[in-house]
Amino acid sequence: MLMAVAASSCGGRPTARVQPEPPPLNGMIAFSSDRSGSWDLFVMNADGSGARQLTDTPTTNEFSPIWSPDGLEIAFSTRDESPDERIEVMGADGRNRRSLAHHPTYCNHPCWSPDGLRIAFAMGHEDQTEIFVIDADGANLHNLTDHPSLDTSPSWSPDGKRIAFTSNRSGSDDVFVMDADGRNPRNLTRDGSNSSGPSWSPDGNTITFDSDRNGNWEVYRIGANGRNVRRLTDNPGWDQQSTWSPDGTRIAYGSQRGAVSMIRVMDADGGHDEPLTDSSSAARSPSWAKK
Repeated sequence: MLMAVAASSCGGRPTARVQPEPPPLNGMIAFSSDRSGSWDLFVMNADGSGARQLTDTPTTNEFSPIWSPDGLEIAFSTRDESPDERIEVMGADGRNRRSLAHHPTYCNHPCWSPDGLRIAFAMGHEDQTEIFVIDADGANLHNLTDHPSLDTSPSWSPDGKRIAFTSNRSGSDDVFVMDADGRNPRNLTRDGSNSSGPSWSPDGNTITFDSDRNGNWEVYRIGANGRNVRRLTDNPGWDQQSTWSPDGTRIAYGSQRGAVSMIRVMDADGGHDEPLTDSSSAARSPSWAKK
């Protein structure tokens, strides 16, 4: 239990003020790490214990894992010695890999719909990058955006009605929100700096994102209505790639404050920040299982 000393309001002896402990770290986190020699996918308990390797592909790098809503599958992006990047899906045990989409220049950042039936992702298209959606079985591929810009990093809202994404269509990278069918895009972070990597809170009221608006990349939060921006991290180096715990009380993220990147976790207000992985190998792209 954390204690802090506060002066008595009656001018007497100082009294101890109890600071609440952070909520327990429950569930599983998938992430990418180079601890095996190439970038492979791992899962660990949300407190950082019990790390287990899911993929073992020395000639292939795997990034951006994202859990299916039921926790039974993981979608991810991959690049090997072939010219293509791919979106693949596998079981949560690392078995039964299947490819859904590929492109020679860009195919990344998968995100499941809340009902688990579709996957949104970013893919190259006619000299630009657009947000696409595909059924989880690989059918019905089509683009949701069609703009002469770079649209990346989709994140589906918990109610399935909206998708947040990153776009440079306003001149810098910003976080946009559009309807799930691609209509009515709206810029949430228009301030002239770069903002990217949106992630919805479980209640759909808040979006975390990465921004360099104060000189280096930090994690911020903003209301889904575009109001109440708040910085959550403040460190040299970079803090990015946020993911929410299922109960909305904690946020895991990638951070590089030394020689290698690590996975860290903090309260949803930025408090109680602590590492989940150590500096013996690099780790990034955390994804907290929703169940």
